Amino acid sequence: MAEITLPAKKFRRVLTYLNRIGLDAQSIAIAAGLQPQRLARLDPEQRLPAMHYSRLYKAAAEQMQTIRQPLPWGAGLGGESFAMMCHCVIGARTLGGALRLAQRYDKLLYPITGYRVRLLEAPGDSLVKLSYTIDVPRGSAPLMPADWDRADSTC
Repeated sequence: MAEITLPAKKFRRVLTYLNRIGLDAQSIAIAAGLQPQRLARLDPEQRLPAMHYSRLYKAAAEQMQTIRQPLPWGAGLGGESFAMMCHCVIGARTLGGALRLAQRYDKLLYPITGYRVRLLEAPGDSLVKLSYTIDVPRGSAPLMPADWDRADSTC
């Protein structure tokens, strides 16, 4: 089985973002078992194990929760509430069942987390869509800086 990898530039993008929003990217990388100085020296296209990226992403999401704002990407993916939701849906028999459970879970926690996912289904249609709602409090420190290249992204 081939190992799944990502380019080093993806790791560096996460670290740059963490610094931009005021978190200690170096400490987060170290907590994820990575060496930030080594990452900085790698060719941007150097392939690294996706599992390492997963650890970095999870550590970043955990630290972003300390800011007490909804995460503006991935609807909280990697956070504590997401981990608990995964435990809830793991027993679903189908993907559709898992998505419906995730929708119920997010609806329950929406007042706390500020985000939710909804499953949009049309009767008789085999295509479904996921819709994300993310509430960002007015006047709060931006987790998506206005000059960030994805600040106006709608997908």
